[in-house]
Amino acid sequence: VASIPCVPDVTARAAASSGEEYELLVTMPDEFDGTAFNGQFEIPLTRIGTVVEGPAAEVIFLEGGERVDLAAGYDHFSA
Repeated sequence: VASIPCVPDVTARAAASSGEEYELLVTMPDEFDGTAFNGQFEIPLTRIGTVVEGPAAEVIFLEGGERVDLAAGYDHFSA
């Protein structure tokens, strides 16, 4: 959770669950050169997690190696 980029005065936990303070997420292979990407496009990338093989998609937030349950954010796709 602590590595999630945030706007000033917003906690990482709030940014992860509110739906208002956010950045786009992308997945890249480990060998992707984020420094070169930033140099070319002036868009910094922040590693916030890892994708691992397993059953259906599940997002797990960790703080200090321990699982953190965050409040559910707004569901834009509901009804």
